[in-house]
Amino acid sequence: MFLFSCMALVAGAAIAVQAAMNARLGVLLNSSMVATSIAFFTSLFFTVVVIFGIY
Repeated sequence: MFLFSCMALVAGAAIAVQAAMNARLGVLLNSSMVATSIAFFTSLFFTVVVIFGIY
C-alpha cells in the first residue's frame, strides 16, 4: 500500500512539472500547440523505450 501512495505522489508531482515545462516551452516557441506536440512525442518516445527496452 505504501508503494501505491508513493507512486501517486510522484505522478502528481510529475503532472505539475510537465505543466510548467509545457508553459515555458510554449513561451519559448511562441506556440502552445507546437510545445504540446513536442512534449507529447518526447513522452511517447521515452514510454516506448521503457516498455520495449529499446536502447
